[in-house]
Amino acid sequence: MTARRVALLLAWSSAAAALIGFVQPWAFIEVRSTAAQGLSHNAGRIVLRLRRGTETITGDLPNLADIPRQVSGADIPRMVGEEHAQIAMAVLELLTQTRQHAGAKSSLVYLVPGIAAACALALTLSAAPASAGIVGLVCAAIAAIGGWHLMTAPTKSLLIAIRIGPGLWLSLCAYVGLAAAAVVAACGLTRRSKA
Repeated sequence: MTARRVALLLAWSSAAAALIGFVQPWAFIEVRSTAAQGLSHNAGRIVLRLRRGTETITGDLPNLADIPRQVSGADIPRMVGEEHAQIAMAVLELLTQTRQHAGAKSSLVYLVPGIAAACALALTLSAAPASAGIVGLVCAAIAAIGGWHLMTAPTKSLLIAIRIGPGLWLSLCAYVGLAAAAVVAACGLTRRSKA
């Protein structure tokens, strides 16, 4: 099997993994046992107060059953638009490290599988080693920055404990696979151009 075929097989397998990871759980959510001090009943509703440094986030939940137990990448834009969007906001804050413009940022999660497919397509259509190198650098940067954000995320300090799910890790591994595919493609294209 040629290096180009190996690279394309790896690239499209990685793009498929990013898409599969997008619909798998990105986060598992559980209300901590100490959450009782952050929850208060107010006229039949539960008021959630979440402190993050100097900022206090307040949201209403009809009851604790409304807190989802898992969230996938595909769920985030829908959840941000709901009345009790504080859970999605906490997951989004975990990923972006900020709460500003959450509605617009929630739609950016569609770029996770989108960029992966675009990179696989770029590797398929391109015959230049330089373009494969650029794809490799972009994918490696996405994987490195995303991995760093996940490893340094303050999931333990939240009132609602968020545990990173397999879907997000699979999506990051897909970008590592795409970076590897780009390296294989660049090496194969360089050897072919020298021959």
